[in-house]
Amino acid sequence: MNETPDIDQTAEETDVGKAEVSGRTGWGTIPETIKELLSDPPVLPHESEDRFFELFESFRSYAEPENIVEYHLVYNAAVCKWETVRYRFMATAVTSNQQQAGLKSLFIETHNAASIPGAERSTRPKTPRGALPIPNIAKTLTVIWS
Repeated sequence: MNETPDIDQTAEETDVGKAEVSGRTGWGTIPETIKELLSDPPVLPHESEDRFFELFESFRSYAEPENIVEYHLVYNAAVCKWETVRYRFMATAVTSNQQQAGLKSLFIETHNAASIPGAERSTRPKTPRGALPIPNIAKTLTVIWS
C-alpha cells in the first residue's frame, strides 16, 4: 500500500526539515514548500497580509493537514477564498458605479431640458417675485456625478 508520508517522515527522508515561519505561533510544522508560498502571499498592496494569514490559519486549524499534499490543498483553498472575496467586492463596486451612470443616462433621456445645453433656461417656469427659485436638478445631477 502506498501511503503518503507524514511531515516527520518527509523531513527525515528528504533532509528538508520543518519550516519555521517567523513570528507565527504554532507554524513550526508547516513544510518548507508551503513556507515559501506563504513568504509571498497573493495580496494586493491595499490588502492585509495578516488577514490572509488569519484565513490560512483558520483553514489549517480546521483541516489539520498531516502531509505536504494536504497542506497544498489548505493553501489553495485559502487562496481561492481570498480571491473570491476580492472579486465579489470588485463586482459590487462596478455594479454600484454603473447604477449611478445608468440613472444619470435615464434622467437625461427622459428630461429633454437636461440633454440640451442651455435649454433649461427656456423650459424653466418663471419664478414669481418673492418666491424661492426652483433648483436646477439637471445641473445639480451633472455636478454630483461628474
